[in-house]
Amino acid sequence: MYKCLKNENEEERNNELASHQKKTTNQLGRKYFTMLVLLVLDNELFSEIKPGLSSFADNPKEAAKSLTTLLNKAKTVIPQSEWSRTLLTMKATAGLRLLPEHKANSILEECRKLFHTSGFQIAKNSISIMEGTDEGIFSWFTVNFLLDRFNSISSKITVAALDLGGGSTQITFQPNSAQVKQLEKHVYSINVLNHNMSLYTHSYLGMGLMAARKAILTYDMNLEATDLKSPIEIHSECINPIISTEWSYGGRDYIVKGPINGTYKLVKTQNFAGGDENKPIVRFSECSKIIEKYVNTLTDKPIGLKDHEIYAFSYYFERATEVALIDPFLGGYVELNVFLKQAMEICDYPNTDQPFMCLDLTFIYVLLKDGFGLEPSTRLYLYKKINGHELSWALGAAFNVLQNGL
Repeated sequence: MYKCLKNENEEERNNELASHQKKTTNQLGRKYFTMLVLLVLDNELFSEIKPGLSSFADNPKEAAKSLTTLLNKAKTVIPQSEWSRTLLTMKATAGLRLLPEHKANSILEECRKLFHTSGFQIAKNSISIMEGTDEGIFSWFTVNFLLDRFNSISSKITVAALDLGGGSTQITFQPNSAQVKQLEKHVYSINVLNHNMSLYTHSYLGMGLMAARKAILTYDMNLEATDLKSPIEIHSECINPIISTEWSYGGRDYIVKGPINGTYKLVKTQNFAGGDENKPIVRFSECSKIIEKYVNTLTDKPIGLKDHEIYAFSYYFERATEVALIDPFLGGYVELNVFLKQAMEICDYPNTDQPFMCLDLTFIYVLLKDGFGLEPSTRLYLYKKINGHELSWALGAAFNVLQNGL
């Protein structure tokens, strides 16, 4: 829900802008935010479901069925009389981009069928797979809009947005004039609130937390030689030796275990009696080597990211809250080196409730330090909400659809 703000002092300026409000910035076929001069976010309904659509790679009908929960929630806040005038859209992200094309298309087709029975307004492009570039720009817009960084844009500095999804991760920030040429391959000209700016955005497919986890777990394995219908047994240096857990990703099932010849060491017990106990551990140095090799496949690194105020969300936020680095309701900030310290501590203790936490935290640290060039002392602002509104690409996408249609 949005409000249109106007006051007497702005009336003359708004009239001058009227001729511009029908224009949009089109960079490589993309349109962004030109008309967003008077809109503010008044209210929203944000809801999410898990697992994602890519989890239904072999059952597209179930993928579409999973969306009915979201549609029903939308119908509770939108009067039925307005359904036919309310545009409905679904933008799939990296999970579907990583699937074989025929499987992704089958899921999209079943979702189209569902949408046409929903009662909402449907456009030709209501359902699509969103490009990673769009995902990054929409996330960046959401963060800076909620921080009010677009109000008097000449006097406020925008922040960098880091979005860690399951299949990909996006980095978006406003480079300085010297950096624009260095980063020009991924720099776009956009218009925000009638201000032209250059924006760097890069989506790294395969560097999402789940995609990276799969690549790290199956390091040096030939998956093409495995039976597609049977679970794949994995022994990984990044998993504690006592762990044996089931995991699914990209339509494949895995049985994940620690190394066959596990490592043990004396660690301090976490009880009143104190003392030391011989416990199985993850060999942090060996796990780190595998993760570093994977992260070092990353190209086109984001020069200058460390010079910006950085807001990180999605899996960055989730993993930080799950190990009590920040308050899950209030959010907060930590230095990057805190992720390293926490990862090393968790790798030293067997935890069947969080079997992947050692791997996930280590990956986040290595990705941000080695992949994106951040210093261990770099401060990361980690939030799920700002002023009560969710941090995600969805708000930016909604503004863009409201602005430009589909």
